[in-house]
Amino acid sequence: MGSLRRRLKEAMILENPEEPNSSFLPYSDLQKLLSEKEVSEILLRRKHKLRHKVSDLTSFICARGGARRTFAALVYEELVGSVDDFYDNNFTDDMLPVVIGSDYLVHSTNSDPSRSSGLANIFGNDDYWTESKVESFCHSTQWCFLAPVFDETKFKYSFLRSTRMPFIPIGEVKRDSNFSTVERCLIHRAHLRHISRNAEGHPLVAIKELKNLLGKSNTEFGQAAQSEANVLVRMRGLNHPHLIKAIAYYTRGLSHVIMFPWAGGGNLRDYWKKDLPRKLDAEFISWAFGQFCGLASAIEELHSSTKDTDTCRHGDLKPENILCFENKDAHGSLTQPSLVIADVGLAKVHDLATDMRNEATRTVAGTVTYEPPEAILWKHKPRSRRYDIWSMGCIYFEFLIWMLYGKNELDHFGEEITSKNDGTGRKFFEIVAGEARIKPSVQKWIEHIRADRRCPENTAVRQLLELIATRLLVVNLGRRSTLISQSNSMATTYQDGTPNIQVLVRQPTIDINLQDPTDLHIRAAADEMFRRLENVTRDTLDTRSQLQWMNFQAPSSGGPTQQYPNRLAPSQGRRGH
Repeated sequence: MGSLRRRLKEAMILENPEEPNSSFLPYSDLQKLLSEKEVSEILLRRKHKLRHKVSDLTSFICARGGARRTFAALVYEELVGSVDDFYDNNFTDDMLPVVIGSDYLVHSTNSDPSRSSGLANIFGNDDYWTESKVESFCHSTQWCFLAPVFDETKFKYSFLRSTRMPFIPIGEVKRDSNFSTVERCLIHRAHLRHISRNAEGHPLVAIKELKNLLGKSNTEFGQAAQSEANVLVRMRGLNHPHLIKAIAYYTRGLSHVIMFPWAGGGNLRDYWKKDLPRKLDAEFISWAFGQFCGLASAIEELHSSTKDTDTCRHGDLKPENILCFENKDAHGSLTQPSLVIADVGLAKVHDLATDMRNEATRTVAGTVTYEPPEAILWKHKPRSRRYDIWSMGCIYFEFLIWMLYGKNELDHFGEEITSKNDGTGRKFFEIVAGEARIKPSVQKWIEHIRADRRCPENTAVRQLLELIATRLLVVNLGRRSTLISQSNSMATTYQDGTPNIQVLVRQPTIDINLQDPTDLHIRAAADEMFRRLENVTRDTLDTRSQLQWMNFQAPSSGGPTQQYPNRLAPSQGRRGH
């Protein structure tokens, strides 16, 4: 037995190097070290002291739903002789963990009261259990063998604070965000299956612990966290390749934690900080449009989910919330990543007639750059799902700038759309006299891309630009308002005479029912965004079509900050549709 105790101890992994009492035994080692043969041999050595047959005890311990974890704890505490009492009282692993109650008696946290009645017969046997042994078993030893195994068919779990999680330390620093802290972890391969793994076979996961930012009571915070978990359950049900699929949601004491697969390529913002990973050719643009379609399809799926009476929006779309999951070719080399929308659990499940987000939530949850005008103009009004469409228009536009002109020009664009005087900050629109309009700096970039000889009207990149400019970055949502459409707006001019197209809208007084969702005066819905992108991609791939990805023969003129540092570059082509 001494040898087995030593082997159990050697096989344990320290979950947290800063906490000496955080060791756990991987479930695979438990099964290997306490095989039926090993258990039988240990019991045979004590046969003369046992009341029951070795074969009966071995079957009891090693059977499915038996007492293998319990027996490991007895070996560790050098109390194997007490196994008869566990057998007599049918104490199996599902009764763990046990705790010492206020009455100083041992109670099970996982069984009905009728089964717990026999615990006094076990832990009250003075032949084996001293007070210190009971405390050691309850406070420390049992937890070494209770690290949870996550099952892909189950999503929600509840653990006591003392539960030791099956994580392998890798020295990662936690990253803070508005709602949570996120840490990259390895989870032991025996405790999570069916997910990509590192070289040693252990899955990489993101552990996101939710924050109680608004000072809610534990009950209120728990209810809010459960609400987010319910959204994630719905997302798992959608099973969309471009929507994150959470692995598990669990409570550990008062903590609320969500486990996600780890995105090895970082997020889209990280991706844009690099130069183009390859030559800008048809293969790369084809990959990009495939991802654009996938993201649009994910938003459509999110918006149109009808499994219950609620609809759902994301509400915080930004490059940081689009993850890059690495792909490999047949030779094991990295290829372009798959883009997946994350933080869907932070979306607000809502009924369009009743949902209203208060200012405190908007300040925390909203992302300034990618918020639409209604986030400021109508912040006390119900939010439409078309909130997400504006955000996607911003993301697509920045992706297009990065793809055509590189990371430095994308940085320049970000500087140009940052307002220092009107209080809107880094946004794609500005507020003038209570009206929202596309910023002149954004329109300047739109016109520059229209004039780029690589982007004539018969190219997919131009079709994407027109979708962004005329259907996604549209201020009007179909409410009664003072509207000047994108195609017939009031125009101001730059000093060189180039028109600056502006979109204006006043704060609405009455909401109206939108009869025609394809009205070109209002922002597109998700189904149109997806349909347009899908059609462009399909037509470009069709060899019979006149549409091409881009005019690859034309040279790049660079961004407007390179060619026309102080004014808009004249457009050389008609506006596409």
